[in-house]
Amino acid sequence: MDVPEEVMQKVYAWVDDIQLSRPKKNIARDFSDGVLMAEVLKHCFPKLVELHNYSAANSPPKKIYNWSTLNEKVFKKLGLSLSKEDIEAIANGVPGKVEQALFLVFNKVEQKRTEKALRQHQLQTHHHQPQYAPASAHDEPPFDRRVSEHLFPDGYRPAEEAVGQLALDNKDEAINRLVEHVRTLEEKICRLEQIVTLKEEKIASLTTKLQKATGSSSST
Repeated sequence: MDVPEEVMQKVYAWVDDIQLSRPKKNIARDFSDGVLMAEVLKHCFPKLVELHNYSAANSPPKKIYNWSTLNEKVFKKLGLSLSKEDIEAIANGVPGKVEQALFLVFNKVEQKRTEKALRQHQLQTHHHQPQYAPASAHDEPPFDRRVSEHLFPDGYRPAEEAVGQLALDNKDEAINRLVEHVRTLEEKICRLEQIVTLKEEKIASLTTKLQKATGSSSST
């Protein structure tokens, strides 16, 4: 999965804003044991991560253990997944691999943030909708209602309907904007997945050619 450079710059800036236990000098090497990734996930999803499960490591097997634990205990709960090959590549410091994992987390954080904003907006809109309190015998109806009752004695209330309709229109407009934002993110994810598929097909093709070439040279 190749992540566009402009997207990765946003990911790098996002990671820089998170306080980690050690400085980031070489991201492939610094994240290879999984400890810093655990800290990033702890910052974003504190209830899902127990940092004591991840200790600094130098040996590839221990690094792979940390990443496998993250994959099982955290990534999969977020609807994400790293393959065995991905984990081994990250643990061995293959350039570009940990960036792909960071992008997955960054994208999930953005998705959760958008969903939260949508829920909050819906709650706020509902909370601020005009509510009519029961009128007592001494309460005088609002002016617009008195005018409506005078002009429309059959019970039709154009002024009240206009207020309610305006609130609904504002709510629908805000929801549509947020839904459109989510749709844009989904389209970007789809395009990235298509790029990944093309890259994987290219790698598979090159691997097949390499195997054939190796087999030919061995037979001769």
